[in-house]
Order: sequence, then structure tokens, then C-alpha cells
Amino acid sequence: MGAARIIDSHIHCGVQHSDLPFAEIAPLLREAGITDACLFAPVEDIYDRDDFHFQDNTHWQQARRAANHYLLDLADQGEAIFPYLFVWNDFAVEELRRPYRGIKWHRHSYEPVYH
Repeated sequence: MGAARIIDSHIHCGVQHSDLPFAEIAPLLREAGITDACLFAPVEDIYDRDDFHFQDNTHWQQARRAANHYLLDLADQGEAIFPYLFVWNDFAVEELRRPYRGIKWHRHSYEPVYH
């Protein structure tokens, strides 16, 4: 049997509206002995969680796409991550053709409503 792999089940990682770059997360994973991690884009890169009446627009759609692609790029570079697609109201079904390893699709009661 090979060496045991420890997987962190949920880390937000992104660099647009939040400061959570993988370069800062990776050393923490190594230090903790975590070999793989499921990464989601930060909520702040997907929609404005502080605006309960948030209305989507082109700017947010581009930010969302870039946030999700940042994770795919990390995986393409060989990082031991499982990139998750963070879904929002635009239901960007074309993204399902990309090599995401899962989907993040839930909201908290105090956040804008999915339509």
C-alpha cells in the first residue's frame, strides 16, 4: 500500500477581491502534512455577499470566470489540488466541460438568493 494521502476538504483560494493566493496556502498545507486540497474560489470573487439584492452583471461574470479559471490553472501547473467550479445564477454550463473535480453550489441564509 502507498503512502497515506490527507485531503483538506474545503479551502477558498483566489486573488481578485480577496487575498488568498495559493502561494500562501501551499506552505500551510505542507506544514500540516496535507497532500491534496479541494479548492473553491472565494465568495468575494463570485458575487457581492453583502448585498442581499445583488444583481449579476458582466463585470461579476468575468470575475467569476477568472476566479474559477485561477484554480484550473493551478491544477494545470501540477499543484495537488481538486479545483471546484463555484456556480452562481448565470449557470455557466460551458464551464462544465472543463476539468473541474466538483461543484460548489450553496449559499448561506444571509446572502443573495440564487434564482
